[in-house]
Amino acid sequence: MSKEASARRGPATIQMVADRARVSPKTVSRVINNERGVREETRNRIQEAIRQLDYQPNLNARGLAGARSFLIGLFYDKPGDYLSEFQTGAVQRCGNVTSARHASSCAEACERAQASSVQST
Repeated sequence: MSKEASARRGPATIQMVADRARVSPKTVSRVINNERGVREETRNRIQEAIRQLDYQPNLNARGLAGARSFLIGLFYDKPGDYLSEFQTGAVQRCGNVTSARHASSCAEACERAQASSVQST
């Protein structure tokens, strides 16, 4: 973490990255999402600003903007040993989710685990 990042209150925002790199927030978003249409020099400047500010995308904000929450809900009425193991496995699998791809693979893993429990009962 840079000195600037540790001295700042709260996390860096996409606007702070844009200001540092002298671009619009939309251009920063394009770089974060690895979209085309950003010159290499500009992309490098934005990536350097991200590194300097220790910017981390906010998954809650991404969920609101993209109509995806990156959350998995679990409802049950009778907890038991299997459910505890299932929850532990799901939490371990999803513990370091960093992208929609991981979130969807986590959801698929949860569905497979649930399907296998239905087949074994």
